[in-house]
Amino acid sequence: MEISVIELVLRSAAQRGVLDEAEVNAAVDRMWSAVAAFKEAQSIPRETPQERERKMAAAMEEFCEVSTDVVGLLNRAASG
Repeated sequence: MEISVIELVLRSAAQRGVLDEAEVNAAVDRMWSAVAAFKEAQSIPRETPQERERKMAAAMEEFCEVSTDVVGLLNRAASG
């Protein structure tokens, strides 16, 4: 599923009062930040492959962590 669709679902749930808007904003911001960090890491010149891999791994780790939070929010939205 596209991040923009997930964002739309979460924001809709927040507008309906099912989810806390601040919590949704934080999760959405973290998702987009992780994606941006990953894309930025991909563009690091080939002369520094270790740095590139380190930054990509850190971005993936952040994305996985926020994904867990987002799944929880989506479950709450579905049950609310």
